[in-house]
Amino acid sequence: MIDLTPYLWSQILAFIGTILYIIGPQFKKRSKIMIINVLSSILYALHYMLLESYTGAAMDGIGALRYGVSLLTLNPLLIYVFLGLNTVAVIFTFQGWLLSGAAFLAGSFAAIGTFKSKDSSMRIFLIFSSVFWLIHGIILGSIVAALTSAFFIVSGIIGYFRHEIKAKK
Repeated sequence: MIDLTPYLWSQILAFIGTILYIIGPQFKKRSKIMIINVLSSILYALHYMLLESYTGAAMDGIGALRYGVSLLTLNPLLIYVFLGLNTVAVIFTFQGWLLSGAAFLAGSFAAIGTFKSKDSSMRIFLIFSSVFWLIHGIILGSIVAALTSAFFIVSGIIGYFRHEIKAKK
């Protein structure tokens, strides 16, 4: 029988979260995409809890709330509310400049991107968010989180060039 350690459980949760993140954009309705993102963020928050990255867990927990709120409104003033929540969370969960700093910056870039009305701006902020999640995943030693972040960076850059650069030609 396989002994499922907290690390293995965390990788399983992250893998399921990744599958949801990949499936989400395939839905046509924004509301379904955001619901999938809520579920994925919850799974990633649990993943980070199992790895004892409390800032990462807090950022993804706040991310789940952020995606839920974005179902109701994209009011850009909410950027400040979520940046404030991220700041309070990092103060209470601080685990060092690199680990907590990377998670805080990832969550903050995502908060800004979520409430941007221009797709090009949203894409850029979400690419930067993925860069900091990649750093966080590497520091933490989460293989699935690091690979997922790398995938989203590449996918985000391709999407940006496809939709923003190529479309303008």
